[in-house]
Amino acid sequence: MLKLLIDRVEMRHDRSYIECTIVWKMGLRQIVNIQRPQAHYAFEKRWTAEETKLLQMLWPSASWETILAALPERNKSAIYLRAARLRLIRQGIKKLSGKSTLWTQEEIDQLKDCHLTKGLSKIEIVDKLNRTKQAVKHKISAMKLIRPKELRRYKYRPVWEADTFKVMDATCSPYSIPNQ
Repeated sequence: MLKLLIDRVEMRHDRSYIECTIVWKMGLRQIVNIQRPQAHYAFEKRWTAEETKLLQMLWPSASWETILAALPERNKSAIYLRAARLRLIRQGIKKLSGKSTLWTQEEIDQLKDCHLTKGLSKIEIVDKLNRTKQAVKHKISAMKLIRPKELRRYKYRPVWEADTFKVMDATCSPYSIPNQ
C-alpha cells in the first residue's frame, strides 16, 4: 500500500545520524532525522583513519582535555590503548623513581642461573633478585628461558588404588544408609 503513496526514499548517514528524505507521489518532500544510539558493536567502534591521524598529531604534547575534546566518542582508556598499540610516546612525562628499573647484566646472569641450572621457583628468584614477581615472570618470558625437563616443576596428582574405590563404594552404596 505504501508503494502507492511513496515515490522514493533517499538516505544519507553518518556514524550516529541518519537523514531520510521521503518523496511522496503528490510531490511533497518530507525529511526525517534519526539519531542513532551509541554503537555497541566492535565494528562500529573501530578507529577511523582521521581519528588515528588526529591522535598521532595530538598525543606527543597535547593535554588530556584537548585530546578528549578532539575525540568526543572515545574515552580515556580507549585513547590510551590505541596510543599504546600505535607505540606513541608522550613528551615530558617522567617515570616515577624506583619503577621499571632496567635489568643489569649481572641480574640477567643470576636469573639464568637460578631458573635454568638451580631450578628455583619464581618466588625464590624474586627474593634473591629483589624484583617483583611480575618483573621476573616477564623477563623469563621475554628471554624465552625454558627449563630442562629434569628441573621442571609438575603438579603431582594423587594416585588412586583399587582398595580406595572399594571403601568409597561401600560408604556410598544405598545399602549402607540406616533405616529411618
